[in-house]
Amino acid sequence: MISYTPQTAFTWVECPRDAFQGIHYPIPTPVKLHYYSCLVNVGFDIIDIGSFVSPKAVPQMSDTAILLDSLDLSSSSSKLLIIAANERGVLNALRYPQIQQIGYPLSLSPTFQKNNTHSTLEESVILIEKCLVHTKGAKELIIYVSMAFGNPYGEAYSIDLLLQTIEKLKQIGIHTISLADTIGMATPEFLANVLKQLPSNSLGITIGLHLHSTYTSSKEKFKMILDYGIQRIDTAFLGMGGCPFAQDTLVGNMPTEILFDILEEKSVPLSLNTKKYQEALSIVSDIKSKYH
Repeated sequence: MISYTPQTAFTWVECPRDAFQGIHYPIPTPVKLHYYSCLVNVGFDIIDIGSFVSPKAVPQMSDTAILLDSLDLSSSSSKLLIIAANERGVLNALRYPQIQQIGYPLSLSPTFQKNNTHSTLEESVILIEKCLVHTKGAKELIIYVSMAFGNPYGEAYSIDLLLQTIEKLKQIGIHTISLADTIGMATPEFLANVLKQLPSNSLGITIGLHLHSTYTSSKEKFKMILDYGIQRIDTAFLGMGGCPFAQDTLVGNMPTEILFDILEEKSVPLSLNTKKYQEALSIVSDIKSKYH
């Protein structure tokens, strides 16, 4: 864990999966492996490293199993997370002892849920309950609530709907929920309005944030997130990424290096290998210049 104040700590999730999934040019597996081999030794708490989804839907993730089998994790303290969009993906992830967490996307938008997982919201909740049985004692099931800060399809959205969804997930046994701003709709003001209404961490659930944002507004949002004591923060180097199932124009992730700089400015002791951090940043910069 990385302390921000003596009272507050957060889990840092680095997301190369989200950084790469929207890139149209295929990144060769050896190139990814070189990057991941460095990344797993930086010291991030969790690495969102790939997904078990249809290779036709997300070709960039088709080599996830190869990468998992090839990675040397003997010197890594990071947990690995895989995204799965259906029961088959969850069962596939259970075969890999390297994976500690499985993420499933549940949307507040019925349209986006269909686009993303080919299922209705009702079917998705039933699937989550089944997957809790599959993963019990083996992996932790993380639910990513997408379109958590607005609905671009003209469907019903409210903060009350978001809070009701969080409560429903808690009631069926989910302990970690990450709220996703899938297309970067949240202004800093609206983000603050949501954060102040979230349930207390003392209620037995961890609330995380997986925000997509413009590079320029990320610093203000990071400072706000830290001030509100959010327990889990997702980032990606260079702010790369975006969801290919949401809209044509991808809005990238919150940049890892901006959060790193904020924490350094505040003299927060980071449990990161700075040499590996700089090496990973250099490698991913090269990947972006060649394949983005």
